[in-house]
Amino acid sequence: MYFALKSILNVADRKLAIGVLLFAYTIEGLQYFHILNHLGWQDSYAAKIILGTTFEWRDMLAYTLGVSCALFADRYFMH
Repeated sequence: MYFALKSILNVADRKLAIGVLLFAYTIEGLQYFHILNHLGWQDSYAAKIILGTTFEWRDMLAYTLGVSCALFADRYFMH
């Protein structure tokens, strides 16, 4: 997501990375609070694909490591 957005937006690298990370954390947080059930979308296949269904702490770590790797690659290999 970082590199896709970077290709169309003129935003500082660090700000973009933080934005992507906050977006990922937000989606994961919505899963934690079972947002699909609260909205009555628990049977919606599309909603399950877009928002996901289960919260996982390891996903938070994976998002953090992914954004860190993207920033590293961008700084040391793309410039």
